[in-house]
Amino acid sequence: MNRKNNQPKAPAIIINGLPPASDDLERVVLSALLTDSNVAAQIADQITDDMFYTAANRDIYAAIRTLYNRGAAIDMLTVSQELTRMGAKHAQTWMIADLAGQLASTANIEAHARILQEKHISREIIRVGVESVTEAMSEESDAIELLDKTERDVYAIGHNVTKKEAVRIGHYMPELLKRIETATENKGITGIETGIRQFDRHTGGLQGGELYIMVGRPGMGKTALMMTWALNIAMTGIPVGVFSLEMTAEEISMRLMASVSGTSGADMKMGKVGDFAPLMDAANTLTSIPLYIDDEGAQSAASIRSRARRLVQKCGCRVIMLDYLQKMAAPPEYKGQREAEVNHNVQALKNVAKELKIPFVCLSQLSRSVETRGGSKRPMLSDLRESGAIEQEADMVLFLWRPEYYGITQTDDGPIQPGYVECDIAKFRHGPTTTIPMQFHGKTTTFTDIDIPAPKASFTPPPMDWTIPKSDRQYDTEIPF
Repeated sequence: MNRKNNQPKAPAIIINGLPPASDDLERVVLSALLTDSNVAAQIADQITDDMFYTAANRDIYAAIRTLYNRGAAIDMLTVSQELTRMGAKHAQTWMIADLAGQLASTANIEAHARILQEKHISREIIRVGVESVTEAMSEESDAIELLDKTERDVYAIGHNVTKKEAVRIGHYMPELLKRIETATENKGITGIETGIRQFDRHTGGLQGGELYIMVGRPGMGKTALMMTWALNIAMTGIPVGVFSLEMTAEEISMRLMASVSGTSGADMKMGKVGDFAPLMDAANTLTSIPLYIDDEGAQSAASIRSRARRLVQKCGCRVIMLDYLQKMAAPPEYKGQREAEVNHNVQALKNVAKELKIPFVCLSQLSRSVETRGGSKRPMLSDLRESGAIEQEADMVLFLWRPEYYGITQTDDGPIQPGYVECDIAKFRHGPTTTIPMQFHGKTTTFTDIDIPAPKASFTPPPMDWTIPKSDRQYDTEIPF
């Protein structure tokens, strides 16, 4: 027996009745446009051609809109001539006279336009739903890509219909004054503090909607600095989401355990821990903070966008971090085109930051050209020439330079202390560039301000009973991906 024939058939998509539409309402709106020259100015930016369901009505409105955009008069004759010029396939000249003869009232034209919008939105929701169901049933599309496409299509329906009106400048004054007052009270800190005080004072903290690219060669400490920021932020109670495309969640947990307990990560791995009390305290602390790790490897931009959206919506994450850019999966159309892949992914991450209104911190590898250069081997923006989108799209580009890595112990300013690292803000869209000196603590893979001891837990968590079920722990939220 043919097994394939025994498979259940995919259910057909059946919609009872016609999609939401009203020919009468459409005719009322068109009649008002033909009889009153002021109506077009009232609704021209609210109504688009595709909001008219009837093809003939759609042609007539397209002609009216074209005349309006051109600044020409709108009446029976001009609309008829425009239809002829456009080669309209559905509307006839006699329809114009019929519409003009209705003498529709223009008093409620904005309300009529709003109803027209609502019916169009309903039809668009139906369209997106049917397309998504059809693609899902065919099993020809990648499920994650389809999920992201569906979310974007639904978001686009409202975004394309809802137009932002011009607002008098005084409307912004109360909020602007409040921001200035807050910045003054917080000594210039308007965003989310990373815990590196010199960085926060210079930048104002991590700002919503902005993309931060941290660049460096392997061994510079990019992941360590990113996780230092994540830990410092989460310790204040602000939820943080971290995408790790390289390290596992267990490896990251080990690093964070070392950072909080002060115990050497190497000693923990080798089983050379003498005192477990600091580890238990660190475990309690890490269990209590809202830090979420997603270690699914080789994710695409679409997958990251979808999963980041869920972290923000379900877990309240206010910062998203990614390690690292070059590990992201490439869209099929860019396979083998490395520069195009990176450029596409950088632009996608910037869009995620803007859409979710959160800071997005992304790590990036640097080309080997730095290694072949003489001198101090400090990285610079010209080293990004193969990834132009990084410099173009990022709101801030940070280069990490650890002289110790290159065996450099002396500069013109004097000897370099062990663990010294420079964070070079090479691009800052909203302020001056500068260099932030930092201290790297290799034992605990932690960064601090220069000459400041490695951090400990900033609060004392409640005692943790390690026999209780995992689901009862604070902040232990399951994320249904």
